[in-house]
Amino acid sequence: MTTATLSPLFPLAFALSDVREHPLARHVHPLRSQAAVVRALLDELERTIPGSSVERLVTAQLVEDVARLGCRLIETAGALSKAVESGPCERDAKPPGGSSSAA
Repeated sequence: MTTATLSPLFPLAFALSDVREHPLARHVHPLRSQAAVVRALLDELERTIPGSSVERLVTAQLVEDVARLGCRLIETAGALSKAVESGPCERDAKPPGGSSSAA
């Protein structure tokens, strides 16, 4: 996929001047890295002979890495939910002048 293909799907990411400077960027790299490990293990599992010692080793490693991926997904979801809660929607909802209390 090209950037032009992805931009309608992820407008926030492409609206940022430099995505790497965004506070959520520190969550994305570990998540993508762990997902790549899990994918490689799944590919290896498909190539192994059922019942072999290699299959058992790959399966054990896969269990461990899927658990890590799950933890990283939860961490990223938490970071994303905090970003959404403090995002521009809340700022836009404040009355002009920045004060929410009536004078």
